[in-house]
Amino acid sequence: MSFRDRTVIANTIISELKNAFWEKDEVKIYHSILHIPYGYETHIPGEAQEALKGIYTKTSKHIRFTPDYIILQKGKDKIFLLEYKVTRTPRYQLGNKQWDYGQMEADAWENYINLTEAGIEVAVLIYCPYHSRPLLFGQIDPSWAIRDRTQVINSIGSGTPYVNIDLKLIPTFDEFMLNHFRVPISVTERLLDSIFFQRLATNPILTIQHHPKSPYNTVQYKTGFNWLERYK
Repeated sequence: MSFRDRTVIANTIISELKNAFWEKDEVKIYHSILHIPYGYETHIPGEAQEALKGIYTKTSKHIRFTPDYIILQKGKDKIFLLEYKVTRTPRYQLGNKQWDYGQMEADAWENYINLTEAGIEVAVLIYCPYHSRPLLFGQIDPSWAIRDRTQVINSIGSGTPYVNIDLKLIPTFDEFMLNHFRVPISVTERLLDSIFFQRLATNPILTIQHHPKSPYNTVQYKTGFNWLERYK
């Protein structure tokens, strides 16, 4: 998958959440939460983006993988850099364990870890259509990584080095908003209801993208097959 394709997919999730959650009065006004564009994708001109792709210093990687949003609560001291990730292709070689593991670009992961070690709070929102809890949201934790940097070989991916992430360790969107911003789970469930998740499950660019060789590439394992009842 090309960088452009990944950007289009991530922007689709961002747009869905803006419309259904971030821009709602109950979130933006009552809970005083702001969701603000911040990083590389939204603030660096295209010409500079192209130039940065050919520079492999720590500084260039930091710029390229700076999270693209800020989430903060007015009048409080809670603020996060926020990055969106979408992981759609399960690693079928893992059998039934494949549904609990995602992937993240290694350079991005390393940048988030570096920021975290510097005392900067970084959160990642992950949409994973093959996980039982498809919308995850957590503050970066080194324990999520279950394998060191690996190069993609013979896959439908982009060939970008990645790390494997244990999705079971990451809170849900509902839990993150409650624990860090005191948004009741009942509010989040009402705004991100079954209609919202059905819209995600039926959008072709947000569905599970099984590897062509995967024996799980059947209608039995279509998007939503293992989702918990809360998301149906």
